[in-house]
Amino acid sequence: MEGYVARQAVYDRKLEVAAYELLYRGDPNALTATQSDSAASEEVLSNGFFTVGWKVLARGKPALWNVTQDLLLSDRILLIPTDHVYLELLELTKPTSEVLARCRELKDRGYRLVLDDYIGAQEHEPLLEYCDWVKVDWMGAPRETKRAVPSQRKWKCLAEKIETEEEFKDAQLMGYDYFQGYFLERPKLMSGRRLPAAQIGRLKLLSELARTDPDLRLVEVSISRDLDLSYKLLKWVNSAASARRTPAATVREALLWLGLDQTRRFVSMFAVAGLAGQGKRSLLEKALIRARMSDLLAASAGAIQERPLAFLGGLFSMLEALLGKPMDEICDDMALPDEARALFLPNACAHVGIARKCLNVAVAWQQGDTDTVEACAASPTLRPSQIGDLYLESVRWAEAGLDT
Repeated sequence: MEGYVARQAVYDRKLEVAAYELLYRGDPNALTATQSDSAASEEVLSNGFFTVGWKVLARGKPALWNVTQDLLLSDRILLIPTDHVYLELLELTKPTSEVLARCRELKDRGYRLVLDDYIGAQEHEPLLEYCDWVKVDWMGAPRETKRAVPSQRKWKCLAEKIETEEEFKDAQLMGYDYFQGYFLERPKLMSGRRLPAAQIGRLKLLSELARTDPDLRLVEVSISRDLDLSYKLLKWVNSAASARRTPAATVREALLWLGLDQTRRFVSMFAVAGLAGQGKRSLLEKALIRARMSDLLAASAGAIQERPLAFLGGLFSMLEALLGKPMDEICDDMALPDEARALFLPNACAHVGIARKCLNVAVAWQQGDTDTVEACAASPTLRPSQIGDLYLESVRWAEAGLDT
């Protein structure tokens, strides 16, 4: 599922980007916002943070976010980080005693406030006391207001809705700090793929299993809350193929019987299968082959402690393609530990651990890159024919898992 947000740059006097304003867009064809209520504001922030990704969207610059009066007064506003998000008070905001008290509180907490669409209306003057920026509506404000706002120097001044070069130069001469409008840049639509809650839960479960010493209680709870995964776990453990004498009645019994390493393998296989969705079987099969082959290579190299990390590295190596998100964002979503993140950094294989070397070999073999296989061989004692045998075993293992 796609999520959308529009972004329009704010420029300084040197015509360098100083900030971005985030704007609501309900669909990819919308040229303007079709909603301006609290729900639209919250969707803008949600899509910005979790769908598009803050690094991509704001690029380290402040983001101006439209806030309705209802949202301003709600406790939800306190979830917003104070460092990179400026709260933009809409022109419909009424300076009631409650609103002014909340503005004072937010300022004390470190928030920066921006007054939007200012045209010199007397009713908005009480709000000016708490604002760090004032955005003057260049199309609606009288000329005396345009001149008066920057002359006071109590706040940073932004000339918005600048449509022509003449207007831009006029605002510069009046002493404005920032500029925004179609003359400089039209809003750009940004999009990203939303991950359903079930997928996010599985990513967190995989992240926990990637740790050297995972919290097994947390693993149990996560699986128990996932109906599909719980069903598959009990069916797997209680099948004739498992050779278990008495059926497991609970997720805990099944996990205790499997043990940590087998739990990692089982959960990784079926959790990632759930993430893949329809139409991505080939990507999932490739991930499972890499995972199993990395695991077997680590075992052949005598690196028993590295086997879980090697397995998960192979599995995670296809998440970017499976989820349609950059790997660094996926690592952030999963809160991966450093040793797991290191598997995906662009380091030469000579400078990383055995798990990464195993992954490099598995990927290279899968791609037919024999030079890389030789350079990154996890074990110098392994001959190409032996690596080929491990690959074939991995293919059989992956196919068996997918057909289960």
